[in-house]
Amino acid sequence: GDCHAAAAAKDKEEEEEEDEAAAEEGEEAMEDQGGKQEEVEALESEPEVASEDEEPLQVLVGPSQLASAPWAINDLWLLQPPKEEGGAFEKVMISSSPDVLRLSDTKLLAAARPDGLPLSFGSIVHLRFGRRQPCRPCMFEKSKTRSCRRSWLCDFCHLHTRGASGAADGPPE
Repeated sequence: GDCHAAAAAKDKEEEEEEDEAAAEEGEEAMEDQGGKQEEVEALESEPEVASEDEEPLQVLVGPSQLASAPWAINDLWLLQPPKEEGGAFEKVMISSSPDVLRLSDTKLLAAARPDGLPLSFGSIVHLRFGRRQPCRPCMFEKSKTRSCRRSWLCDFCHLHTRGASGAADGPPE
């Protein structure tokens, strides 16, 4: 019994020494990080300002106005599927813009073609005005080997799908 108690006490002493060593290493690491933090703060600079010759950069978050040209995107609407069986479709105005992307609009685009990939904002013109309305088809959606990475954010029409031969079919009426 005494041997086991002595061994346990020795193990406990070794663990305490390891804990103290680890704590000292941790304090040293924190001191090093504190120095690095000061270096990072010293390297930070003021935001760049465009020179007189440069135009400001515009970052688009949602669909551009080209998606629905010649109509303004916010003058158009999509149909929301009925909430209950036998109910009527409801017109919902598009509220996305180049500065704002609304999840509700992307859900409506997905619901417009439930058996396939979501439609793009560029498809809205066909959804509102029918097959005969001229559009700008997305070359990636027409391709047999590629697909559009912009999905619903694409300004081009995604209603022109790949046919069996790879030729584009027109949008449905």
